Amino acid sequence: MMNAEKILATLENARKVYRQEAAPVYYVADLENTIDYVKQCIREKENKAAGRDGIGKAMKRVIKSAMQTGSNAFHGAWNTKKGFTAVCDGYRVIRTTEPVALKPAPDAINRFDVDPVIEKSALYSDCIPLPSASELKSMIKITKTGRRNATVVYRLAEECFVNADYLYDAIVATGATEARSEKTARDWYNNPLYMRNETTEAIVLPISAGCANHTVAIGNCYIAS
Repeated sequence: MMNAEKILATLENARKVYRQEAAPVYYVADLENTIDYVKQCIREKENKAAGRDGIGKAMKRVIKSAMQTGSNAFHGAWNTKKGFTAVCDGYRVIRTTEPVALKPAPDAINRFDVDPVIEKSALYSDCIPLPSASELKSMIKITKTGRRNATVVYRLAEECFVNADYLYDAIVATGATEARSEKTARDWYNNPLYMRNETTEAIVLPISAGCANHTVAIGNCYIAS
């Protein structure tokens, strides 16, 4: 049985063919309505999934990412000098006082001290509104239709682009509705994006202006080229 994502991919391929062959307007209108309906089904499914997600799963995804791309120092969670449980993959950090069962990082490796970086980021003055976790997850799902391994970039503001999956994990972990950051001298948000709640903080490095310029827009989500 085909899932909603496969159905959507098939319909979008059909739309391309219809446009190339100048199909009757009523065919195209019916197809567009069907595509909108399937997208709504995906959104509703992701709303439910986001509600079941949590800080533990978000931190485990950071560890999984670190094991694929990052330093051995980040292949697990560790306790920071200030007593937080932290995970990092080189592009994002989550630290918490919540009791979370996570794979421990190797003891013999010196780890980056994340506390000062997070505390500096907490002082940034610009507040950037965030999408809800369920809204962002559905946009990621729809944007990746037919592009399973694509990197999805989300535009938070005119000069602020961020890996959508990384942003999702930070929002899930903190429940934040806004992020703090500051622009650099080139008027882009290249400083970390900071999010928090009472027990958990997260930072995510934005994507540089050069990378953001080489993407294809799909609403607020982009596909990195």
